[in-house]
Amino acid sequence: MPYLMFPNITSTISQALNLKMQGASSNLAFAVFSYRDDSYHYFFAFDDSNKLNYQDTLNPKKTSPSSEVLKPYYRWAICRTQITSYWEEHLVWVYGDGEPSNKECEMVEVETVFV
Repeated sequence: MPYLMFPNITSTISQALNLKMQGASSNLAFAVFSYRDDSYHYFFAFDDSNKLNYQDTLNPKKTSPSSEVLKPYYRWAICRTQITSYWEEHLVWVYGDGEPSNKECEMVEVETVFV
């Protein structure tokens, strides 16, 4: 992610994408971009179409761990969330195959654009 280090000197710094659960009754997690954090081990990637996905080998329909190759999942949404007395829009990850638990969510595709 680019940032201005000194006047007229632009640099880049790697940032990790982590997920923060919204609560026990929700199937949503906030997408949080932050500087390197080794406590999280999510596998996010961009595919050949520059779409952001989460990659996992676990198949919830199997009873034992699988040795399958990583499979990409695309379950991003933009959700309107009330924080105290105001509303914000957030990028969230939807866990599971169902609809987002927040009815103010719209499923989206997240892609990178190079300029």
